[in-house]
Amino acid sequence: MPTTPTFDHAARATDRPLSEPTHDNFQRADFAKRIAQTLVSRTNPDSIVVGLYGKWGEGKSTVLNFIRHSLKEASGEVAVFNFNPWRFPDESQLLVNFFGELAKTIDQQLYNTKEKAAKILTSYIAPLIPSFGAGPVTADVGKSVGELSSKLLPDVDKLRSRLEDLLVKSGKRVVVIIDDIDRLEKTQIQTVFRLVKLTADFKHTAYLLAFDDVMVARAMGEVFESGAEDVAGDRPLQAGLNFLEKIIQVPLRLPRARPDALLKFCFERVDEVLTNAGLTLPDAEAQRLGNALRSAILPRLTTPRLAVRYANSLSFSLPLVLGEVNTVDFILVEAMNVFYPDLYSFVATHEGHLTGSTRDSSRIIYPQQDHTAEEKAVLNIGLDHYKLADERKAAENMLRALFPRVAKLLDKGHMFFGNTSRLTPDELTRNQHIAASTHFGRYFAYTVLLGDVPDEEITAFLQLSGSEQSQSAPLLIARLDMGTFLQKISFRTPTLETDQAEAVWEMILSVSPKLNTARAGLFFSRSEATQASWLLLQVLSKLPAAERLNRVKQLVEHQGVFALAEELVDILGDHSQSVLKRLREGYPDEEDKLFTQAEWESIEVELSAALLRRALVEAGDQPLYKIYPEASCRLMHRVWQLAPNQQPLVDYVMPFLRSEPKEIYELLEACSPHVSVNQGPMFRASINADTVDMLARSLGPELHEIARQVLGPEAIEEYPGNERDSQPPTPENRLRQFIYLYEKRDATPSAEVVEED
Repeated sequence: MPTTPTFDHAARATDRPLSEPTHDNFQRADFAKRIAQTLVSRTNPDSIVVGLYGKWGEGKSTVLNFIRHSLKEASGEVAVFNFNPWRFPDESQLLVNFFGELAKTIDQQLYNTKEKAAKILTSYIAPLIPSFGAGPVTADVGKSVGELSSKLLPDVDKLRSRLEDLLVKSGKRVVVIIDDIDRLEKTQIQTVFRLVKLTADFKHTAYLLAFDDVMVARAMGEVFESGAEDVAGDRPLQAGLNFLEKIIQVPLRLPRARPDALLKFCFERVDEVLTNAGLTLPDAEAQRLGNALRSAILPRLTTPRLAVRYANSLSFSLPLVLGEVNTVDFILVEAMNVFYPDLYSFVATHEGHLTGSTRDSSRIIYPQQDHTAEEKAVLNIGLDHYKLADERKAAENMLRALFPRVAKLLDKGHMFFGNTSRLTPDELTRNQHIAASTHFGRYFAYTVLLGDVPDEEITAFLQLSGSEQSQSAPLLIARLDMGTFLQKISFRTPTLETDQAEAVWEMILSVSPKLNTARAGLFFSRSEATQASWLLLQVLSKLPAAERLNRVKQLVEHQGVFALAEELVDILGDHSQSVLKRLREGYPDEEDKLFTQAEWESIEVELSAALLRRALVEAGDQPLYKIYPEASCRLMHRVWQLAPNQQPLVDYVMPFLRSEPKEIYELLEACSPHVSVNQGPMFRASINADTVDMLARSLGPELHEIARQVLGPEAIEEYPGNERDSQPPTPENRLRQFIYLYEKRDATPSAEVVEED
């Protein structure tokens, strides 16, 4: 039975080659053993040069170690000489040290021989020194080149024969192993091969050279380029390959690791990183990670070294962001960094084109416009680096696994890759995905960015009591801004326990005086007061059902600031009719269960009455349009009508205008429509015919009389300005607009009069 491979974790972490064949992950131990057996069992005394070819990181050094291991088992028959040419940049020094180390190796194996091989080699190399270069360098044999060159040189062939006789008598072979030749400088590579050529006919020796044949061929080809044919426009490469054919007698290509073995090896390294970080992935996330890695990195996972490099990158970077990003997403992003660096750079600089959910309604402002072609053109900027079909497909799969919008774009909405594709924006943020704009930057900065706070800090904040949260919230708001703070709390509401929900409710009421009631723009924008109101409704769903309506009534009557109460009544009032329709039809949504059907039926009237009572009490002897300019139009023309037992609106408003006629400017501005131009700030626009009709119905003709009293007898022949002006009108022009539209309204014959005519 074959031995089950174990893992040398220390070697993997440092990318050191493995030494024990039992650690073999890619079925190369048998390959190495056969090479060793062939070298040991050779009966031919002639020298042989074996080349082990492979790319950087494929595992050549590991296979050499396995060969050494097998040769060691045959130690009585072979002497292994591991020569490292890296330390000897000078040619002469390299030659001296090569023979010096070889002499030591032979002496260790021939200890019964009276005559020292080292002495013979010392004499043997002296005549070879001039051909390699000169210069005073100290050899391991204890003599400098200068001293050796000045001696009376013996017969070289005679010395060679004596050494070979010693080896024949010992019955041993010398195996010279030289690794990493392809990592040397060009001149050093050429020196090593001159050395091999010079000594390759030394009997009872074998050379085992490991290198990338293409890299070495290019280095050697510069010397022999002139005599080579120009094959495919690469004369130096062909010249180098021709040279290697003459030197390397047995070229062996390192067996390629099977893709499934490489992938398994990579997964094991990732598992080690997760274990060391104390992380265990849920089954669904582990499956998502496995599927994504398999489909995304296989074309690029060509060597074990890449897998180790990837694991090393994770082992350093993952602890920096633990708890602040989605673990699976981060592992995939780091894979992109290692295997698709150009794509990684593209993603890091295109947040706006990648983040977001396929269920994000804020991206559908103009649904009639199709931006697919534009989005694909941007996406191609990142993908066009990968010309091979399988690499491009794999790069697309990487993006699919991380960004729902990309998955939908590439698959034309028919198929979604992975289980994140249908998440809402809130769910993307809650799960800390890279597709959430709230978390995107963390994946590339390896930290929580300035202007943000760690998610773990929000988690700790939500563990506090209501009073403690109220004390801590202003500091968080100062660091984040109110909108971001409310958003972060909103993302956590689905996981709140009842006591946490009660604390958050209390905290929101305490910070409500700091809420801004202004909206940033017209489309899909919310004021901070609106945000807080929706957050309160989310929190309300976590409180006992019997308490919910009571809590809302208390808030509307006297808790928090008025703007918060007004927004809450507005939301629930608008929502109640659609909820009641679903309840009656028997198809309620989950949010419809916030209140009972009976509570939904009464909620708009009850809350409207409570809000109006509060507004009138807080306004005191001032009119609503002065105290609540933003809310007064809704208060007077909707809430007033819903609240029972109220005096007619005209009886409330007109006494104020009779007393201060110029307050009509404030009334008209408060009732003018809110608009935004090009998503700019909201402002009160020009008054329109619908607003004039509403005011005429609720306040009667006296309003026109007061308007004329303020403006005077000025004749208004045409509408001042334009209803679509991008700037608000002056108060005087708004008054003129009201008068013009009112008088035009009165001058238009009724339908009945037209028929009589």
